Amino acid sequence: MIGTFQALFVILLAVLPGGLYTIAREHKGAAWSHENATSQLLRFVGVSAAFHVILAPLSYLAYRQLLASGALREGAAISWWWWLVLLAYLVLPYALGEVTARSRSWGPNAGRARTMTRRIVGLYTAESPEPRAWDALFSRPGLTGWVRLKLTDGSWKAGVWSGAYASGYPEEQDLYMPDQAVLDTSGKFVEDRNGDPQLTGWGILIRWSEVQYLEILHSEDEEDITQ
Repeated sequence: MIGTFQALFVILLAVLPGGLYTIAREHKGAAWSHENATSQLLRFVGVSAAFHVILAPLSYLAYRQLLASGALREGAAISWWWWLVLLAYLVLPYALGEVTARSRSWGPNAGRARTMTRRIVGLYTAESPEPRAWDALFSRPGLTGWVRLKLTDGSWKAGVWSGAYASGYPEEQDLYMPDQAVLDTSGKFVEDRNGDPQLTGWGILIRWSEVQYLEILHSEDEEDITQ
């Protein structure tokens, strides 16, 4: 019968690679990653199984030299290079998950190395896994500028995309902007004395069901975008 320590060791070896990969890939907090428990479990186990196939030679070597030989049972001295092996067992799955997550934001001009990496990643995962265009848009890292919306009642709203928040899948789509821009009846920005869009100082929360049209106006430094 497997002892308590051995059972814990086996469980860690069985679940750790998939867990580290999943954490690294989803640590940015994408809301659509929070699926039901069954889907999460199947993906978790599937990734762990794939890592065990890749690391099978290393696992077999560890079994022969540490367990089958009785080295651990007899308390024999263990070479320090096994510490590096265990460290790689932790680092490699996490690094692969991190690369998988980051590769989605690499464009076509990202360079030869990143382009090749993204192609390899595309062999085992979707390049754009977001379930909706809404999620793909608002999950872009470093998204700045302005959001302008035409509501179903014909009115226009706009705000600065700084400190704003958009809900993600599977939650109902809504959008919060901490400060609104003043618009005229045609939807054009009203300028202040300095020629910048005039702000109201009031935040706004809008449900997607109330939106007829949405426009993203990119601006790296949130400068005047009315031109």
